[in-house]
Amino acid sequence: MDKGCIGRRFAAHSTVFEECRLVSDGERLEIYSFENELTYSCSKAAITIDPKLGSIDRKITLADHSIFETSDSDFVDSLDSKGAFWQRIARLESFGPHLIVLAIACVVGVFAVYRYGLPLLVNAAIAMTPVEAIEFMDSGTLRSLDSLVTSQSKLAPDRKDELQGLFTILVSAQNRAGEGSDKKRYQLLFRNSPRIGPNAFALPGGTIVMTDQLVKRFPDNELLAGVLAHELGHVAHQHSLKQLYRALGMAGLVALIAGDSGPILEDLILEGNAFLLLSFSRQHEVEADAHSVKLMRDSDMNPAGIIKFFEAIEKKYGGSTMPSWMSTHPATEDRINAIKKLLEAQ
Repeated sequence: MDKGCIGRRFAAHSTVFEECRLVSDGERLEIYSFENELTYSCSKAAITIDPKLGSIDRKITLADHSIFETSDSDFVDSLDSKGAFWQRIARLESFGPHLIVLAIACVVGVFAVYRYGLPLLVNAAIAMTPVEAIEFMDSGTLRSLDSLVTSQSKLAPDRKDELQGLFTILVSAQNRAGEGSDKKRYQLLFRNSPRIGPNAFALPGGTIVMTDQLVKRFPDNELLAGVLAHELGHVAHQHSLKQLYRALGMAGLVALIAGDSGPILEDLILEGNAFLLLSFSRQHEVEADAHSVKLMRDSDMNPAGIIKFFEAIEKKYGGSTMPSWMSTHPATEDRINAIKKLLEAQ
């Protein structure tokens, strides 16, 4: 007779138990009292063994539905053909160097998904976004602007026509270079907004909004053309959509790509002010700066237009704190130097 193990046997559907010893005798299990009296016996084939769960006592359900519990997990595993499997699982559950390695692997995996998987999902989501949805995003954002912070432009009609002419030249050059898109309906709109201040920003469908305050504070046409070329760069490189879809995160992008895009696109269209809350990444700003330099040159305009804008900002505000409206176009020294290097290289 095997050595067996010590444990407790609970009567069926009861909390009443007795201390006893369980032994395996061939194909049968036998339970003995501490006085070595056989109190129960059944076939091993009739029992049910619960899987191991951490350091919790093991449980064996006997043929009469009574339950035997013991802390001797190794003995219980010896009764179960799957015992070796559960022992391996238990070792994996126990703390050790392998858990540290697993944790590091998880961190690396999450970083890899964010670093490489998220951009792929963003590009896929952009490709699957209907043109009509993008246009509605533009109109939704404009409605939000006009209801919250902007009003109709007060610029003189001839001044707006002058800037519209520059914008038309820039768009034509962008399309000739193949950097435009047949899906974009480029338009330049003017808005009066003391709250926004001197600013210009691009919406994903090709709408560029320029405030009266920007035109009045910086009347130089080359400077304003450089700003417009910069904003067209944001449109050409789809920076607005990229930032918005990155903000949706993995779950939102998967739903969008899988076809469950109705509620997501509806929110983006109806809540157009989402674009007003986004800021472009440093990489996006660098790409738009480079686009401005190239597009101005392709349009036979002074490619230093965008640098003139930043230099005017630097001259006006110097080392003082930049105004809040400049937060969307930070004129850092590194950025200015990078643009100067582009001008020298081309």
